[in-house]
Amino acid sequence: MKTYKSILLAILMIGISFNANSCNTEEPGFTPGQPSTQEPGDSGNTPDEPDTPGFQEEPNDTSPDPTGTFDYAKLTNAGHPRVLMTNDDFSEIKRKALGSSNPVLKTLNREIIRICDEEILPDNSKLSYVLDVSNLRLLPVSRAALKRILFTAYAYRMTGKEEYLRKAEEDLNTVCNFPDWNHKKHFLDVGEMCLAVAIGYDWLYNDLRLDTRAKCHQKIVEYAFNTSLNANFHNQNSNWNQVCNAGIVAGALAVYEKDKNISARVIERAIESNSRAMAAIYSPDGNYPEGYSYWGYGTEFQVLMLSALDKAFGHDGGLSDTPGFSKSGEYMLFMAGINNEVFNYSDSASPEYPKLGMWWFADKYKKPSLLANEIRVLNAGKYISNNEDIRLLPIIMPWVNNIDNLNDLELPTRKIWSGGGEIPVVMVRTNWKRDDEDRYLGIKAGKANFSHGHMDAGSFVYDALGYRWAADLGLQSYTAVENALIKQGGRLGDLSQNSLRWDVFRLKNQNHNTITVNDKRFLVDGVATVTKVINTGNELGAELDLSAVVADQVASAKRTIKLVDEKDLFVIDEIENYNYIDAEVRWTLVTRGAVSLDQSGKIITLTRGSKKMYVKINLVGSSDPVLKIWPNNPSNSYETVNTGVTITGFETTIAPGKSALITVEMTPEI
Repeated sequence: MKTYKSILLAILMIGISFNANSCNTEEPGFTPGQPSTQEPGDSGNTPDEPDTPGFQEEPNDTSPDPTGTFDYAKLTNAGHPRVLMTNDDFSEIKRKALGSSNPVLKTLNREIIRICDEEILPDNSKLSYVLDVSNLRLLPVSRAALKRILFTAYAYRMTGKEEYLRKAEEDLNTVCNFPDWNHKKHFLDVGEMCLAVAIGYDWLYNDLRLDTRAKCHQKIVEYAFNTSLNANFHNQNSNWNQVCNAGIVAGALAVYEKDKNISARVIERAIESNSRAMAAIYSPDGNYPEGYSYWGYGTEFQVLMLSALDKAFGHDGGLSDTPGFSKSGEYMLFMAGINNEVFNYSDSASPEYPKLGMWWFADKYKKPSLLANEIRVLNAGKYISNNEDIRLLPIIMPWVNNIDNLNDLELPTRKIWSGGGEIPVVMVRTNWKRDDEDRYLGIKAGKANFSHGHMDAGSFVYDALGYRWAADLGLQSYTAVENALIKQGGRLGDLSQNSLRWDVFRLKNQNHNTITVNDKRFLVDGVATVTKVINTGNELGAELDLSAVVADQVASAKRTIKLVDEKDLFVIDEIENYNYIDAEVRWTLVTRGAVSLDQSGKIITLTRGSKKMYVKINLVGSSDPVLKIWPNNPSNSYETVNTGVTITGFETTIAPGKSALITVEMTPEI
């Protein structure tokens, strides 16, 4: 019977993809490619028992190191750990965490250990192979595994306490006993699970049982490598490309000396596809097309991969040199508004939460000021809560270790930031002090037909007097809506013009801070452009051309959104109608303020606490405004209820062949 090595070499010579039953070697008690008969979480012996009698260490791959983007001999000669951190890195972090030279590092280390002791170790539940209610994703299980394994592996490296090792090893065996990692339905699940197993395997390598190590290696190859080479995420310019490649690359770095050729092939494939995706995502200015939440997801995995490659090889294959990428940290700095609100366009929620990737940008580009928001979020306790947003927290420790003077960061001074690309945005921030004089404005252009897109071209958010006055309803939870649309013959992920996606309340243009003409959907392929960034002595904002998104209803539509004298916000719409039909324009404002409609029909008063904002309407060339308060909740029970918001605004009609100038001034009561 041919050994796995012989089969592997033969496959590589003739260029055939690896089959799903491949593994490294045949060891006693471990049948390659066959499902384990053990119960999930049972490695055959308890972790503190002796290794299985007669079980031998897997031999290293003695074939020559492949050539490619990297010097793979560095991995052959490297021991474990080597993914993201080495023994020296762990030792230095431990020394500083026990001292006082880096208080932030000390705080984070203490909280990681606390989360292990208070949340992970007491949790006696076993990870189990259960898809979510949509029957699509194993992702919640992958994320739970990633957090549990990453945190306990880190805690073991810092303390040497056996209970952390036992917990991590139990979880490693459990997920490696799964029948697969759900590659056929949802490859993100594989990306996160492969990262979890790679980190556990690498960081705990010298203390894991030999059969656990062999099993981790086998499943990384079988469940991740073999299913990844022709997977569709390589063709996507989205967070999928970043997350999946990061997990697979971590696996390749971890098991390289056991399977050199497939590991190198995985890394080279990742560099090829990820370089294209990074160019599409971050060029030319660093803004993230999928918005705040997905920057956190995609970019955190992106910098994890860059950091892991740099640690292993001394460089990241040029990926970090992608045009615009170095600016992305500043983009995210500007995405945070006032009072813990963010610019939550596309599928993003509004509350500010940890953005772990910012630590890499601050370290890489030696700009600690990029962490102004993160230090505030950390001090507010959001880095220590029990949520999945911090499941990667231990990976930031080497970056935090490199940054000094974190307790006295200078506030930013720049007042406007703009970025082009697929989804252009312009953001304004005045004094950065989060006081009553501070103003925040986020403006969005682009199109709906983009990953996680909404029909929100021309929309904006606005903060003043410590409150958000113009809001975005944000993310609609996927699962329940997915099932409902499937039953109706549609798909939430369908971005075409007639998709049922655009009937979802939070996604349609009628419920964003923009215009709607004749109650029609925006054209999904129409692109709203930023024609001018306004940055003068007393005006900050942008001019947009919305014509392409409403081209089936009016001849042209231009919108100017600007802050004047850092006090009053002006939204000016210039609309030219076609000469054969009335154009009924709906001007929408989603607000968290209490709404009062003035009897004059030209003022809407918003109230939050003791503060007021006056929305003054002036129309030229169209009918008098009809003030409105529209329903703020969907009629479908499977959609999210929108508590605490009011959808207000007005309607006006432009006659055939006529042009109108619609000016709305938002003035605070001072």
